[in-house]
Amino acid sequence: MKRLGIIFLAILISFTTESFAQKDTGNNQVMSLKQFYELVYLNHPLVLRVRLNVDNAKAMQLAAKGNFDPKLFYQFNDKYFNEKNYYQLNNTGLSIPTKYGVDFKTGYENNDGYFLNPENSTPLKGLYYAQVSVPLAQGIMTDDRRTILKQAQINIKATQAELDFQLNELFYKAGKSYLEWQLAFANLSVNKEAYTLGKQRFEAVKRSFELGDRPAIDTVEAGIQVFDRLAGWQQAELEFKNKSIELSGFLWLNNNTPAILDSLIIPDTKITSLIDKSIDDSKEVNDMIALHPNIRSANFKLDILNAEKKLKMEKLKPMINLNYNPLFDAANVSSSAFNNYKWGVSVNFPLFLRKERGDLMSAKLKIQQSQLELDYKKNEIGNKIKMSQNDIQYSNNQLDIFKNNIKNYEALWNAEKRLFDNGESSLFMINSRENTFINARIKLNDYNFKYNKSVLELYYAKGQLQNL
Repeated sequence: MKRLGIIFLAILISFTTESFAQKDTGNNQVMSLKQFYELVYLNHPLVLRVRLNVDNAKAMQLAAKGNFDPKLFYQFNDKYFNEKNYYQLNNTGLSIPTKYGVDFKTGYENNDGYFLNPENSTPLKGLYYAQVSVPLAQGIMTDDRRTILKQAQINIKATQAELDFQLNELFYKAGKSYLEWQLAFANLSVNKEAYTLGKQRFEAVKRSFELGDRPAIDTVEAGIQVFDRLAGWQQAELEFKNKSIELSGFLWLNNNTPAILDSLIIPDTKITSLIDKSIDDSKEVNDMIALHPNIRSANFKLDILNAEKKLKMEKLKPMINLNYNPLFDAANVSSSAFNNYKWGVSVNFPLFLRKERGDLMSAKLKIQQSQLELDYKKNEIGNKIKMSQNDIQYSNNQLDIFKNNIKNYEALWNAEKRLFDNGESSLFMINSRENTFINARIKLNDYNFKYNKSVLELYYAKGQLQNL
């Protein structure tokens, strides 16, 4: 009966192993963190959305440049009443605004009629004219058009920095998911190997029992160990599958369709391959802070506010514009030369400047608020960088210590195996040593994960993950 029970236990172990492991084909493909990041960067919706923000900023710059486009114009007015042509006014030409506040205009004017205003009288064949408009006070340093263009140009840089910031955020979440996927795979490998060792020991104990060297109870204990480790393997397999699904959430196809990670793809288990060492890590903390995309974006936004402040200060000046128009008879342009002209000056100045002073005060307050927020961000990022550096050092020390310690666990396990093979140790002791060594390997995986995560968090704190 004991022999029949042991045979039944062996058949049950073989059946459960075959049914669980039949999907393991061994044709795995390794996907490194860098390859994973490249796939995320290609088609992730967040990346595409932020790229659209950059395109939109470029469109806004193009619209701002449109304020300086030359414009063709044509004006025609005709009044006809009681069979009389009171007047007919024709005016066509080209206006050319510039980035220096000076505007040019040239055109042709031809007017006629019984009751034409003498002011609008022109020679029979019309009148060519030119115009130069020059600001003498407000508008010399800047104006609305130049300010809008400057802000649009700065906004492109700010949006690009925002893209880097969003990529840094996305790559941190994706990288953390990759590391968890890597940890799940490493634990799966340990549990699978542990099950294999348990099954091999069960077969060896079974043969020893059949030869009369081992009691039947040892086969029961070895069988229990096999099923315990099979349960651990199944739990690790479930964890790895779930982490694979979570990782798939960062992968998208080029038609905006979520991708599904192939079951044959596995993570890179090498620690040194996780981070690209080409990224300069020798910079001081202040230099790292200055390069952070969040800080660069905030600085660019501060530049936009300073451009607005400059415009508000310009509005405090009186508006004085000088217009000069040389006139040319269309019938004899060369003879008239610059002898005919009209010119004028326009002056406009609010007495109390309440609107202008209020706008300037508001612009200054916005700058103060943005500067305070920028200082806070700099301090926050600096502290995160320092803490991440401390975490790396601590995690690296802990990892080195446990690497040395796990060699001792392995040595104890190997020594106990030799004693067990020579019949000088019990099944309980060899299982105990082996379980301790297996648990130590899983703990080593946790230390590897913590070290990799601390390195990832350092590059995240520096805002450099998008450079990977």
